Amino acid sequence: TIETLAEDVEAVRLAVGFETFHLVGHSLGGMVALSYALDHLDRILSVCLASTTCHNGRRASALGYLLSRVSELGFDAAMDDPQIQSALEMLTGSVAKYVPTILEPLRKVTQEPDRARALAWKSTAGFSVRHRTSELCRPTVVMHGASDMLMPYAAGIRLGEALPDCRWIPVEGAGHNLPVRRAEIFNEALLSLIQEVRCPA
Repeated sequence: TIETLAEDVEAVRLAVGFETFHLVGHSLGGMVALSYALDHLDRILSVCLASTTCHNGRRASALGYLLSRVSELGFDAAMDDPQIQSALEMLTGSVAKYVPTILEPLRKVTQEPDRARALAWKSTAGFSVRHRTSELCRPTVVMHGASDMLMPYAAGIRLGEALPDCRWIPVEGAGHNLPVRRAEIFNEALLSLIQEVRCPA
């Protein structure tokens, strides 16, 4: 679960001996970062979130379970099952406006069976901290690619609006993997956030 992964973050913190730190999360890692920060606010200096969400509703959770199954079987084997194929086309169509374009990227990342990826997708199902976002009273950056095929852009907008001390950075023409594909923008935003916390106005 996301909570299990957040507990792992705390275990790492204890192992390395950090008292406080800047927390960065991308995609699934952003959900983990939100969960951790809300339960360990005294440890957090700032939070940088990219391509993520504070809430996976009914459709997104159903998609998480389904993609977990696709990852477990491998894309081609999963699509040989008419029920899985139909459900995948329906759910991706309801969550993302890019269908059928989104199916090809999904094929690439789920071509071979991958239990770790399957567990990662499964952990996103039912995740929601939207009722607690007002508690995250730390300097925060939220950035999201306007052409993200895996995490709806609207989810990033809602997250940015929900956090009390947040700088929202939309990235036009960008997809999901901002830390790699838009490294200059990502790094500049992160370093600026850290510097602001170190040297408050």
